[in-house]
Amino acid sequence: MGVTAGTTLKKIRASHHRLAQLIASGTPQVTCATLVGYTTARVTQLMSDPAFIDLVAHYSKDVRAEWGEFVEQAASLSVDFLELLREQLDETPEKFTPTVALEAIKVLADRSGHAPVTKTLNVNVNQDMGRRMMEAEGRLRAARLLSSPSPDGSCLDAEFEEATHAA
Repeated sequence: MGVTAGTTLKKIRASHHRLAQLIASGTPQVTCATLVGYTTARVTQLMSDPAFIDLVAHYSKDVRAEWGEFVEQAASLSVDFLELLREQLDETPEKFTPTVALEAIKVLADRSGHAPVTKTLNVNVNQDMGRRMMEAEGRLRAARLLSSPSPDGSCLDAEFEEATHAA
C-alpha cells in the first residue's frame, strides 16, 4: 500500500513527528531518512503529503521560536560582555596587551561587518623551466670542465668564455 503524491496520512506516528522535526531543523533529507529508518523515496513521498507538510510547518514554527530565543540570549550576553570589557579597559588598560587588543578589534570588526578581506591570486606562468635548467646544467658542467687545471697546469678560461658566448 504505497502513498502517492497528494494523499493524506491516515495516522501520524512518532516516526513522522521525528522526521518532521529533523526536516524543520534543516537536516538534509538523506540524513533524516537514515535517522528515522525510512528510505529517501519514502521521505520524498511524505514531503508531498499535505498532512506531513503541515506537520513540518508546525515544527518549523518551533524551530524559529527557539532560534529567536537563542538569538535574543546571545545578543544580551554580547552586550553584557562588551560592558564588562569596557569596564576592564577603562579601569586597567595595562592588562590588555597589544596582541589581545588587536584580536578583540578583529573579532568585533568581523561581527560588525568589517572583517579583513583576503584575496588570493594564483598565477601559473610557463617559463620553459625544464629547458632552462638543462641549459644551466650544461653550462655548469662546461665551467667545471673548462676551469679545471689542464695537464700543463694552466686554466682554460679563454675557452670557457668562448663556449658561453657561443651558446
